[in-house]
Amino acid sequence: MSKSIDKDLKAIESSFKGFFKDLNTIAANIAAVNKTRADMEATGNYTPAYIEDVLEKEKTAKAASNASAIDIITASVEDLKEATNNILNASDVLEDVRIAPALASVGSLEGAEGIKAAEIIARQFSGNFPALNLLSATAKDARVKTVFTKASIDADGLEAMADNIGGALISLTSYNSALDFVGLATRVYQLNKTLKADAAIFGVNINAEDYKALAALLEAKRDEDIRKAMGL
Repeated sequence: MSKSIDKDLKAIESSFKGFFKDLNTIAANIAAVNKTRADMEATGNYTPAYIEDVLEKEKTAKAASNASAIDIITASVEDLKEATNNILNASDVLEDVRIAPALASVGSLEGAEGIKAAEIIARQFSGNFPALNLLSATAKDARVKTVFTKASIDADGLEAMADNIGGALISLTSYNSALDFVGLATRVYQLNKTLKADAAIFGVNINAEDYKALAALLEAKRDEDIRKAMGL
């Protein structure tokens, strides 16, 4: 891969891992509040009003931590955009020694087998959007061409991605400010799905084991959705 694109992809990977680290912080804060409620209710020694008063104070403290995490993600979205724009405008894409043989083979790919081969090639160039665009332009089979276009992104696609993340962060901020940790948990769940899909475009793999609080929240949310779907 070209040196400049490789550098920017590493910066992008760092941004996404930072996103999930901060979501994990929010998830841990949500879990702490939920544990406080469960522990107090389990004793049977506290009135509902007292429990809510304690929770209000804890939520206020945790909300400040959440707000800091949201601010960090918001700032890092700009870093993601800058690094991606660098890739989109990279001039050294042909320095990647894999490009020439890939271009030579793509023109002959067609049909179902060609699509499978194209998918393998596309994964090798994840995040290298200029290379993917070259491969798409070289492909003669329309379905093979689509494999590369779907794996790529352009300036408009980048703006849409950033806007989607930004909109989710506004929603997170709103629920956090209202101390609505139930709504906050739902928005964390949704943003997690969005960010995982975005990360995949750049070839960034997120290991759930690195974000234990987030993984626990997601598992609880999935269980809740299943129960609701079953009418339980």
